[in-house]
Amino acid sequence: MRIRAAEIAERLGSQAEQVAALLLPGGKRSGKFWNAGDVGGSEGDSLKVYLSGSKSGRWQDYATGDGGDLLDLWAMTQGSSISDAMRDAADWLGMVLDTVREPKKSYSAPKPKTGPLSVAHLNWLGSRMLEQEWVDKFAVKSEGDWLAFEYLDPAGKLFGVKYRTIDKKMRSSANSRPGLYGWQAIPDSARSVAIVEGELDAIALSHYGMPALSVPNGGGGGGKQDHWIQEEFDALNRFDIIYLCLDTDEPGREAAAEIMDRLGLDRCRLVEMPKKDANDCLQNDITKDQMREAFRKAKCVDPDELRRPRDYLQELYDEFHGEPDSERGFGPPFAQMADSLRFREGELVIVAGPNGSGKSQYCGHQMLEAMRSDYRVCIASMEFKPRRYLARLLRQCGALRDPSKPYIDHMVEWLDDQLWVFDLTGTAKTDRMLEVFRYARRRYGIRVFLIDNLAKCGFAEDDYNGQKDFVDRLGDFAKTNDSTLFLVHHMRKGGEGKDGIKGTGAITDMADTVITVWRNHEKEQAIRTAELEGEPIEEDARRAVDGVITCVKQRNGEDEPKKGIWFHRDSFQFLSGPDSRPFRYCHDFSISDKRGAHQ
Repeated sequence: MRIRAAEIAERLGSQAEQVAALLLPGGKRSGKFWNAGDVGGSEGDSLKVYLSGSKSGRWQDYATGDGGDLLDLWAMTQGSSISDAMRDAADWLGMVLDTVREPKKSYSAPKPKTGPLSVAHLNWLGSRMLEQEWVDKFAVKSEGDWLAFEYLDPAGKLFGVKYRTIDKKMRSSANSRPGLYGWQAIPDSARSVAIVEGELDAIALSHYGMPALSVPNGGGGGGKQDHWIQEEFDALNRFDIIYLCLDTDEPGREAAAEIMDRLGLDRCRLVEMPKKDANDCLQNDITKDQMREAFRKAKCVDPDELRRPRDYLQELYDEFHGEPDSERGFGPPFAQMADSLRFREGELVIVAGPNGSGKSQYCGHQMLEAMRSDYRVCIASMEFKPRRYLARLLRQCGALRDPSKPYIDHMVEWLDDQLWVFDLTGTAKTDRMLEVFRYARRRYGIRVFLIDNLAKCGFAEDDYNGQKDFVDRLGDFAKTNDSTLFLVHHMRKGGEGKDGIKGTGAITDMADTVITVWRNHEKEQAIRTAELEGEPIEEDARRAVDGVITCVKQRNGEDEPKKGIWFHRDSFQFLSGPDSRPFRYCHDFSISDKRGAHQ
């Protein structure tokens, strides 16, 4: 029985007049109601069924006070249980309740040697404020010194026995199927039920008028609730609301999470009991009104992904009155672009350029800028061995072509708490890379990641779908881990802008920011020719830009800036002007620690 009672009731409600005429043949339509004398279907108007609108299918018998939906009415008019009414109504509606089921494990039926409760057991149960009427309904018996709680299925068949002594020794019948305790006391008409952690709590909660079932082995998650849920899943489909009255300790919270996940967040409610558990409430004179109020306040647990605007209130304050956008995240290593181009947490940034354009060198420079802004960085370069990549990074860090050994030690010490390297060259295994990134984010608080480059991530050049799916995963990673992820990608020869980037356009569509790097090969060729011929380099040629950094997309910004850059060969840094000086990210310990203007 995989379809819930609420689903059947909703379908009946959509055909309210036909169902009302079927169940109450002596009644008749009057305006928006089907009127009848009683649930027996006689003539009259004390029982009314709504035939349209938001209440379609709801009914009320004003003579008796009974009411509910059409599934309740089906059960009452046929004198059947809700479970039987579900099967009959589903058959009338043409709905299929049963599906192909997995083979179930073979269990043994217990053969207890129980008898009436002993005086000692009756007195002890009485001391727990449990009335004999309810103790009998829950089939509590004695077997020597053991109290025996008989587990019966909804049809009344015994499938297990749990034993305990007054001093709390426990045992269970051998090879019994897992299941819930208390079905024998659940009214046939019940559409809601509470799930508790102990047999005594199920009995106690029934004193308050709340049908209750107990899990067989207490709290705990990690699959501990799995077996009884498999066995009882169909039987629980008759309940529209399942109240979870579990302990508030860690095992209780874990059990609640597992049960809600399996039985459905939409119908599970968490109840905060006035005392530790239901039996404790009974012993401490918690009244029915107090218990009803606790159930009235039971909380739904929405999926993490389902949020209300008020959940973002502080973020909205920050958006309008907090840190200016120009100061969020970190910017490029050029003062003239830092205000208009920002790299923020939760963003995927694509840096693209033709072969030899300097995009990898630019990204290294950008990573140093992130570290300068106190971000920890992880670099995955599949084109260079760590030795080569780090050597280039040290030149950029110290603004020197040949740093001394002591200065190398000093820079490595500075980098050691800010930079991590994903050590894999060649074609990366993307699943493993993202697994390592997630670990790095959790363990070390790394928030900036660089992948250089997409072509080395194991996808064929024409595998557009594979590339698109991977880039989509990178965007998800950035957002769910509040990180900034840079991905280096190639451009087509002669390509410009977003359209010039290799692969499907979906790649840049999914990115938050797209940067292109252009290199002035004509200037380099002119200078090289002049040097070979021994000619002086013309001033215009010397001052011409070495390249251009262009933002062709910035989803979360208000500008798409463009900047000419000059390349400093000794430091491998990109400068903002022909006369600018490289910036020393890690000062030589022999030099004053004063930082000059960032060029």
